[in-house]
Formats: sequence, structure tokens, C-alpha cells
Amino acid sequence: MSKARAEVFKENIGSGFITYFRPSNTRMFFQHSRKYQDRTHANLGDALSRGDLFVGYLSTYPKLSINHAVLVYGREKGRSGDELEHYLVYDPNHTEAPRQLTWSPRKCAFSYQKDIDFIGGFVRVYQAYGNLLQ
Repeated sequence: MSKARAEVFKENIGSGFITYFRPSNTRMFFQHSRKYQDRTHANLGDALSRGDLFVGYLSTYPKLSINHAVLVYGREKGRSGDELEHYLVYDPNHTEAPRQLTWSPRKCAFSYQKDIDFIGGFVRVYQAYGNLLQ
């Protein structure tokens, strides 16, 4: 998962276009409450605690400013006085360095860092590959 190996990852992940038609994407229409995001955050924490990876599908539906899957592979150490939780993310569109996904327990919401494709800020996270229907 580095810039040197980005092509291997991209060649094996398949077409990005097909992600628009995954059956689990229907969750975007119905499951976007704070409670759902809180459960997703708990699943993320559980996966990382077991030493597993977490594939997250990021969306801002009904706006389509981001529609993208990333791999969450670690938790950053807490910062003194910071209530936010910071996660390390591999983004196949930005292989130059780890990206950051942030969780705010107060808002029960995730945010993703800014880049040339995304203005940054609020995103909904949907777990991919967490169970049979995802």
C-alpha cells in the first residue's frame, strides 16, 4: 500500500464504475442517521481491535461530492485535549501518503480530509464487506 505499489492495488480492485451499482449502496437512501453512523464507528473500532482492516464507502449523498471506497488500517494516537478520533486510511486515489478519517463522538459524524477531488469535511461511512449483504 504505497505509491510504488499503487498500480497493483488498482489493477486488482476492479472498475470504479461498478461501485455505483452495488446492492449495498441502497443503504445511502435509508440508513444515514447518526445512530447508523455510531454503529458503523463501533464496527470500525471492533475491526481494528481484532487486527482486521475496515473497508469504508464514503458518501455525501444526496450531494455527490464524494463517492469512494477507502481502506482504514489504523488508529492514530490520541492528541491531548482532542475529543476527535483519528484513523489512518489508504486511499487508492492518493497513494503518496496516508489519509485521515476523523470521528466526532459529540456529532456522531465522520469527516474526511480535503484534497483536489473533495472539499473536505462531513462524510457518511458505510462498511463494505462486513457481512454477506455488504
